[in-house]
Amino acid sequence: MRIPPSEPDRVVGSPEGIVTEGASVVGRRSVAWILVAIAAPLAILIAGGCGTTINHTHDPATNFGPLKSYAWAPGSPAYSQNSLVEANVQFLADPLLESKGFRKVAATPDLVISVRLDNYPYGSAESYELRWLGLNVYRADGQTLIWRGTASGSISTDAASGDLNKAVQAILAGFPPK
Repeated sequence: MRIPPSEPDRVVGSPEGIVTEGASVVGRRSVAWILVAIAAPLAILIAGGCGTTINHTHDPATNFGPLKSYAWAPGSPAYSQNSLVEANVQFLADPLLESKGFRKVAATPDLVISVRLDNYPYGSAESYELRWLGLNVYRADGQTLIWRGTASGSISTDAASGDLNKAVQAILAGFPPK
């Protein structure tokens, strides 16, 4: 039996479970609009939260002007899961640093740069996602940190993705500090 839309909805028991009879098209549209009103902002919030956040900090007492040569700090052992990502970060950073007037040297650098990364909690050692990527710049003694740039968020290290390149570019956009 169908109840006319002018009458209130009635809940009827059936072998298939509870069924509401008399639900109007207007009522269904209202529910759909409510779902859209809830889902759309939630999707924007989630997508917006997945972006990469870039941070820079430096020692304000350091004069970066005369510091023009650099070397990469020893990274993870060659058999480490992170050694390939570190090699890619260095490969991406070298031309950016060169365009800023820095020169890569094998001996007696002015600066030593280390790559730090974290893929927790995005997966195992074989993960293609980073949670955090950092470049630390030290004085030549390798002990005095003078600049740090970080990218945090979901950073894909897959070669087909441009995420790692964008993260390295964004980190080095603030180096050297002005």
